[in-house]
Amino acid sequence: MKNKIIANAKINLILKVLNKRTDGYHNIFSLMHKIHFGDILKIKNIIEGPVIIECNYDIPQEENIVYKAAMALKEYTNCPCGALIKIQKRIPLGAGLGGGSSDAATILEELNNFWHLRLTKSELRNIAVELGSDVPFFLSSRPKWVYGRGEYCKELDCIRMVNGALEQTGFRGRVLVIYPKIHIDTGLAYQSLDRKIIDVKVDNSTYNTLISDYECELEGCSQYAFLKNNMLNDFEEVIFNSYPEVKEIYDYLANLSGGMARLTGSGSSVFAVFKYISQEQIDAIKQKYKDEGKDYLVFASNFVL
Repeated sequence: MKNKIIANAKINLILKVLNKRTDGYHNIFSLMHKIHFGDILKIKNIIEGPVIIECNYDIPQEENIVYKAAMALKEYTNCPCGALIKIQKRIPLGAGLGGGSSDAATILEELNNFWHLRLTKSELRNIAVELGSDVPFFLSSRPKWVYGRGEYCKELDCIRMVNGALEQTGFRGRVLVIYPKIHIDTGLAYQSLDRKIIDVKVDNSTYNTLISDYECELEGCSQYAFLKNNMLNDFEEVIFNSYPEVKEIYDYLANLSGGMARLTGSGSSVFAVFKYISQEQIDAIKQKYKDEGKDYLVFASNFVL
């Protein structure tokens, strides 16, 4: 059994909801980045047999996206192999951190290797997009621009001088995340947002212009300044109005980080980016909420580079 495969969480540094499509989905534009916090997966290969899921969350196997991903891979390749997959969920459900999608993408990549299927990234992406809009994002560790309904990705062009050499990198710093254990239904969040969306035409040129403008700005300033100027999330107004407790967390983190806080996804997790935050500060935040009788999940992580 392969030990401790980490399926990393993500945060949305930028999230714009551009319009509602005729198929009922929404066109979005987002800058997504993985962080070093995630679910733990273990896999035991079964030469011929079923896919079996063991999970510390009470999710029926047929409804578990990891099971759906494994079965989709078997169907795509006519592979007779099976697997025992143990999932230790650490990323909360309905938190805006992408836990299920990350698990699904990780299993596609790992079983592709375990079962010696040799599928290309393009083939894996074709399977991934049928599992969920943002599953393709998790097929690599690079930060990406994510657009369409979430199925299209372009790696962030972020070239920096590192140790005297030009290197493709991601953002640096510490990310503090607070999850108030409020489950927010993404579909309902979009419904609330629909009342505020101004219908505009969206096509490939829309995304190309956004990417070009943002990357041009990033070339001319520090990563920290870029984030301070550009981090946003279109869900914040409707979520904060519906969930004042989430707004309180946002206000607290925004004050603590000098305005570097945002909601991730449709919530309910809120994050803040720091150049540096000590373990003593993190412990003090945990103690603050404990003293207030609030059973929040509070953790700090680095960006995945």
